[in-house]
Amino acid sequence: MYSAALSEFVFAAGVKLLQKSRPDVLYLSTTDYVQHKHPPGAAEANQFFEMMDGYLSRLDQLGAVVA
Repeated sequence: MYSAALSEFVFAAGVKLLQKSRPDVLYLSTTDYVQHKHPPGAAEANQFFEMMDGYLSRLDQLGAVVA
């Protein structure tokens, strides 16, 4: 699968997992679909990165070390 929606699904699943349990390691693998499909600054790219920022912020709030 290669889509922006799949990347969002992965982030949402990661947040749900951290809300329910505290795994020692949580590896979330996303695709680079948006980076290949839309140029920097395009509305689609900006929306995708805003979505990513929201999930990364939520993971941080839940105590994850994001690397």
